[in-house]
Amino acid sequence: MHPKKQSFDLLLKSKLHQKCLKSINRQFGKSPYPIYPDLNNPYFEDFFLLDLYSNQNKWDLIREMMSISGVIEADPVEKVLGIFNKVYDHDNLDQDTHWNHKLTRFPEALKFSRDQKRLREGTKIKIIQLDTGYTKHPEIQGIKHGLGVNFLQDENPKSSIDLLNHKILQQPGHGTSTAGIIIGRKTDQADDKNIGLFPYVDFVPYRISRSVIHFINSHIGAAVKAAVDAGADIITMSMGGAPPRGSWRRAARYAYEKGVIFVAAAGNQVKFVVWPARYSKVIGVAGINNKGRPWEDSCRGKKIQ
Repeated sequence: MHPKKQSFDLLLKSKLHQKCLKSINRQFGKSPYPIYPDLNNPYFEDFFLLDLYSNQNKWDLIREMMSISGVIEADPVEKVLGIFNKVYDHDNLDQDTHWNHKLTRFPEALKFSRDQKRLREGTKIKIIQLDTGYTKHPEIQGIKHGLGVNFLQDENPKSSIDLLNHKILQQPGHGTSTAGIIIGRKTDQADDKNIGLFPYVDFVPYRISRSVIHFINSHIGAAVKAAVDAGADIITMSMGGAPPRGSWRRAARYAYEKGVIFVAAAGNQVKFVVWPARYSKVIGVAGINNKGRPWEDSCRGKKIQ
């Protein structure tokens, strides 16, 4: 069998480009090349494309790439028919791509629903996401575009679109990535290998920051209160910071007293659980790998063991 061509998008650490490229070449016999060589923007200098000829499963290849120091992210390049059409690269993905379902035991939880058909036609569960906003990406077609709130004073307050600006300590596209983890692609196609957790919810993105790191100035408190008042059942926030602020604590208590589930990230690459995940009224979530083991860069502490 002739090896087939497989392509991968890579995001590399800026200061480790050369070392990382040499390691990839040594391991795979090919060197990645810049995706955006002509753009005068330092942010896009970190994106590379790697073309390989191999019959090895692409998810196994990605695991090998992610084991190389300096590789922040690796994704298979899929062919897409327009902005909202489904992916038509119908490779047979192995079950390991659904490890988030297995480890959360979500399929078992769905069995408790009395009406599976009605559940998949649309629930009344409203999830409001506090993040960098969203982009029009095929993986998150379930978002009702035009909804949401923008808390950034220099942007349109009625649009939660992520403008993808990039400066130091900013993470453009973060809201799109985390939305995909939650809702995936909203389709009932039998060949759609949905890697999101559950797409059949009312998902509303709030753009509260250009960064996942919150220090002094932050819209967290106001955004949580607004989400509760807007009828959220669940508030999800894959960001946080320090030191804690009184407005964050009051907002967490407000959500708790109104019966709203508030889920926040424990943080990454620091030695303590960040706020607001650290509050007792908030469910703090840390990271694990596909083996169910703690991710080495995820925060742990008294709140999360």
